Amino acid sequence: MIDSLVRRSLQGVVPVVVLVAGLLAGLFALQFTPREEEPQIVVPMVVVQASAPGLSARQVERQVTVPLENLLSQIPGVE
Repeated sequence: MIDSLVRRSLQGVVPVVVLVAGLLAGLFALQFTPREEEPQIVVPMVVVQASAPGLSARQVERQVTVPLENLLSQIPGVE
């Protein structure tokens, strides 16, 4: 039953019309769809630098960096 339905639907002009219409629609979409090779994506970023002269790297991390990161992470939308 399914074989005969497929055979009847593939006979005639309808498959050719559908193929040509699909090709024309694809060419039309390809021609008029805007595209850009190198899109300009803006990613907002902030660089925070802190220094503590006279402290070791471990002390700067504990006393400056970690508290500063904790404060900055409380700002909504900041990762």
